[in-house]
Amino acid sequence: MSNGSLLTIILAAGKGTRMRSSLPKVLHPIGGRPMIQYVLETTASLQPEGVALIVNASQESVVLSAREIIPGLIPVIQEQQLGTAHAVLSARSFIENFKGIILVLFGDTPLVRQETLLEILNRFNSPSRPAAVILGMQLDDPKMYGRIVTSQDNQVEAIIEHKEANEEIRKIKLCNAGVMALDGNYAIKLLEKITPQVSNQERYLTDIVAIARTEGLKVEVVVAQDPSEFEGINTRQDLAEIEAKIQKRWRNIALEKGVTMIAPETVYLSHDTQISSDVIIHPYVNLGPKTVIEENVTIRSFTDIEGAHIKKGATVGPFARLRPKTILEEGVKIGNFVEIKNSTLGIKTKVNHLSYIGDAVIGEKTNIGAGTITCNYDGFNKWKTNIGSYVSIGANSSLVAPLKIGDYAYIGAGSTITKDVASKSLAVARAQVKEIEKGAVALQKRKSTQTHEKDIA
Repeated sequence: MSNGSLLTIILAAGKGTRMRSSLPKVLHPIGGRPMIQYVLETTASLQPEGVALIVNASQESVVLSAREIIPGLIPVIQEQQLGTAHAVLSARSFIENFKGIILVLFGDTPLVRQETLLEILNRFNSPSRPAAVILGMQLDDPKMYGRIVTSQDNQVEAIIEHKEANEEIRKIKLCNAGVMALDGNYAIKLLEKITPQVSNQERYLTDIVAIARTEGLKVEVVVAQDPSEFEGINTRQDLAEIEAKIQKRWRNIALEKGVTMIAPETVYLSHDTQISSDVIIHPYVNLGPKTVIEENVTIRSFTDIEGAHIKKGATVGPFARLRPKTILEEGVKIGNFVEIKNSTLGIKTKVNHLSYIGDAVIGEKTNIGAGTITCNYDGFNKWKTNIGSYVSIGANSSLVAPLKIGDYAYIGAGSTITKDVASKSLAVARAQVKEIEKGAVALQKRKSTQTHEKDIA
């Protein structure tokens, strides 16, 4: 790159009215994180000298989200939305004395890849010394995209917006992807010559191409191999379509790394999901953010996992829910209709069905019977349950925290345990059974009489 330096400008001031949402468009999530964070992450990988985020005055939430990726990012307020060129010129203080390459990106294109952007930036090292490089894409159906008009020597002559193009121009398949890079030596001079459109007084960044050519400067185009990288999001339908594409990308990466997905199209991943080889994922599984799955784990159908670490050889599901700060040690078995939250389960411990485990630490090779509940919340605070190793918890037990149950202890089925249980002890807490001889006959007779009287009435 020229001078070896890069400034990135990200346009994110749009209100996104077609999303019909109070949430700024670029904060709508894709794969469990705001879409703009993907653009910022890709930007950070280029190691720019500076990043200017163009926002409007009401988008403090966008700035906060952006700083999760680039802590030192400096926002630039675009007071009025008067077009893309106006937005770039809002960062005049960044541009004026910058002599490197200025890369302009949009905050609503989360699929953009580092490799494609590097191809644009590397073009400035060519002997032709272009003043600008734009990104194009070949589309069988150009829809409403602007068309790129090129000369016989493959120089870009102009970008014509769809609504301003005649029928001949609209036949062109090479479309503007929106990404543009400018040589900082010419940027301000060219940007200032862009005039407002008569129809709406907006200044279009794409007009810089024709202006550069008039000045005798060269403008080149890099054609993207995958046009979907630069599909912007303007509607909820666009959001769903991009989600589907990024999910397919992630699934393919997982499959290539040795993960088995029986029905890949039904498995949903997050941006930071980590899955090791020889994991088997059954249909209809959702893996939320901060999920780590180690080797030889099986995840059965209709399981929802978020913020959990599942270690080697564990089995989860079907119909299980693992919530944040759950750790399953090696060989743990979690069965159907089990929910676990903020808990650690030791090696080869089993919770096979119909249980809730919250704020608990459980040792190894313990068996939690069906219907067991850790009663961890008293209406004001959460309390811990500590269960040792080799413990057997009988079915339908309620464990009222704070509570400690020692190693090798037994809890009788149907018990409500409210005090600590020592190691190797047996604890049973049930109401005494009262048997009434022939009470069932008397009950049936009374019910029958009541029904008959009701029918007469």
